[in-house]
Formats: sequence, structure tokens, C-alpha cells
Amino acid sequence: MKKMLFIICLATLLLAGCAKVAEKPISEEFYERIPVIDGYFNGEKVWFIHPDVSNAEVSEKLTRMINYQTLYVPQHNEAVDAEKLAKLYVFTNGIDHKNVKPWGGGPFGFQIDIFDSIPGNEGYTSLRSPHLVTWKDDSKPRILTSEKELLETEAAGELTIEVTDFVVNVPVLRWPGGSARLN
Repeated sequence: MKKMLFIICLATLLLAGCAKVAEKPISEEFYERIPVIDGYFNGEKVWFIHPDVSNAEVSEKLTRMINYQTLYVPQHNEAVDAEKLAKLYVFTNGIDHKNVKPWGGGPFGFQIDIFDSIPGNEGYTSLRSPHLVTWKDDSKPRILTSEKELLETEAAGELTIEVTDFVVNVPVLRWPGGSARLN
């Protein structure tokens, strides 16, 4: 198990090294070369990749989303204790972002994902448990940009959050105050 986790971490570092973050702000041209995806953490944008996932259907969906192979790695489910996974909130409905650049929103075509942690936070890991966020029919969907805001909205009864049973490897490459830039 430790060997598998080491291999996953090494592959992530190598992939992040190959995907050197540009010095300038990310442009559309950058998206065409490297499948960097945007999300939110505490009200600010983060940039990430999703090189592999432990669910075959999700692997196909993510590959179609960014036109870049997201590998199917079922061993992720066995490699890590589920309690130690970080969270990734993925919207299944709400505000339509299918035509929003660069990727048309999250994997379901709605608002981009929300992260619960970034590099430098205690317990940060790129291995995450996707949590599916669904707005209730009688609520008014809006863009949420932080885990705190999301959980408050859930507590108010406006949406539901469902924990999935698979793992996605989602290294964060740029975050508020930092990046995985190699100099």
C-alpha cells in the first residue's frame, strides 16, 4: 500500500513537472497545450489537473470534458484510507456553464468545482473524494466559491451533498498565494 501511494505521488510530481506553470497569466493558448482546469477555494480561483481516477465511467467523462486522457486507476480506492482524502465538490445541476471557457464548467456542465484545501494547508493531498452537489428544485441556484458558503447553503436546505465511493487524483498547480512553478 505504501509502495502504491509512493508511485502515485511520484507520477503526480512528474506530471506536474511536465506541466510547468507559465509566468504570465494563463491564457486560452495555455489551455490548448496543457489541460489545466479552474476551480474555487475560499472565494478565489485555483488551477488543477485530473490525471487519473478510480472510476471507469468518470475517467471517460473527464477525458471527453478536456479532450485529454484521464487514466482509469482502480487501485486508488485501495491505496488510501477514505477518511484521509481531501474533498472536491462537483455540481450536478444549477447554473449552466456549458459554453463558458475554457472547459464549459465542471464535468456536468455546471459551475466549476470547489476545493476544501490547497497546498500548504494541513492535511492537503491531491487524492480526493468527489462530493456531488445538487441544488434542490425549490432553491435558486447561484455561484458558490468556498466550502464554507457551500456548507451554509446545504444547512439552509437549498442543496444536497452526496459522497461518492471513488477517488480522483487532482493536484492543484496554482492557488491563492502560490504555485507549483518550477524555476
